[in-house]
Amino acid sequence: MSDTAIRYLVGSDNRRRVLAALRADGPLTRRDLEDRIAASRRTVKRTLGELEDRGWIRPVGEGYDATALGVSVLDALDGALDRVDLATRFAPLLSHVPGDAVDLDVGGLADATLVSPTEGNPYAAMHRLHELRTGAAYVRELAPTPCLDGVEQLTERIGSADDPPDVEAVVEAAALDAVDSSSDVRAELEALATAETADVRTCDQAIPVVLGVYDETAVIGALDDDGILVALAETTDPAVRDWVVDEYRSYRQQSTPFDA
Repeated sequence: MSDTAIRYLVGSDNRRRVLAALRADGPLTRRDLEDRIAASRRTVKRTLGELEDRGWIRPVGEGYDATALGVSVLDALDGALDRVDLATRFAPLLSHVPGDAVDLDVGGLADATLVSPTEGNPYAAMHRLHELRTGAAYVRELAPTPCLDGVEQLTERIGSADDPPDVEAVVEAAALDAVDSSSDVRAELEALATAETADVRTCDQAIPVVLGVYDETAVIGALDDDGILVALAETTDPAVRDWVVDEYRSYRQQSTPFDA
């Protein structure tokens, strides 16, 4: 659909309403359309003429019907508007992610759940990750910087479970380089790295987004400037999970084992 067509169609609610009515229930007479869209006879007549000139509708008997071209144009616009609505819905996440960091089609998030801070729970995203880690037998995490609570949780699970989870984690090498050798974060990472069912790795490449897989659930998260997890998209959609797994593996291939 050309830019001119988009501008024309979004330039008037009446144009979209007439075309949508004909797509759904055509053929319809001009009087039918006047009643449906609550517009004047003059407005409907002018709109019908313009749509017919574009080949988007055609006369049928006493009325009009949408053509395949008209249906295609309207479907394309509806799809674009749905994507804008979806992107807006996930603004708390996407607004913290660099534009070139995620090549996942935003449409893949249609069935995802957004977890973001609320007045009553400013750490909602972090709490949700904790819940996912609690029951998962298969854990893959990619993050710019290690989260102390998360590392402690995984270390404790592996140490206390009869059937410990299979855990892998990749973090930015630069983030670890900035951590003091005596810090709790490094100590917990060392403990996790030495666990039999865990593999902790570092990557020289910058990691712009948080990714995780917990059994069949995949997450995409974003950190604020202070390194706090501010939003999380959670989904069991297989296509999104496959994308997260592929992204994780891409970084893992460029990583090296954490030197405990």
